[in-house]
Amino acid sequence: MKKILLMAALLFFAINAVEAQTTDKQAKKEAKAQAKAQRDAERDAQDAMIKTEEMQDFLAAKKAIVARDFVLEGSQIMFRSGQSFFVNAYTNFISLQGDQATVQIASMQGNGLNGFGGVTVNGTISNPRYNVANNGDVSFSFSVSGPQISATVDITLPHGSNSAMAAIQPNFSGQRMTMNGKLLPYEDSKVLRGASKL
Repeated sequence: MKKILLMAALLFFAINAVEAQTTDKQAKKEAKAQAKAQRDAERDAQDAMIKTEEMQDFLAAKKAIVARDFVLEGSQIMFRSGQSFFVNAYTNFISLQGDQATVQIASMQGNGLNGFGGVTVNGTISNPRYNVANNGDVSFSFSVSGPQISATVDITLPHGSNSAMAAIQPNFSGQRMTMNGKLLPYEDSKVLRGASKL
């Protein structure tokens, strides 16, 4: 009888130990799942916040294009030959205020014509064309001409971002170039305008 009681007690303790281990494993598993769910929720919230900020930047850029009061701060310039250069956004830009456009290219490797190792040209725009595609992308094209410049500028602003691309096609040469960068309302830009000596 004592053996039976002893066996029953051992069996009872063994079952309790197994249940405790199972409960402990399950608790750890649940804690791990909760931590993962919390990380996922935080990441989703951060992604949503970034998307909201990007959309706000896009809407501000779109509004600036409509108002003709913007600056495209170039961070990369690509030439027709395929050469591509990362550039200083504060000294490489296309700006438009009303009907007056400025295109500035600078290398910062010497004085150049504008004091930044490049050129700054100004002109009056004509034939402005604004369009919003079915997917929400914005395009804005215009011709710019003056004593220093005669070119066509085609700007594309993809939906949901203020990262824009501008193709600049001089009317009297094949030196087409593309400028990539951020399109901002003129008042939010910090570009450095060089001297126009042409």
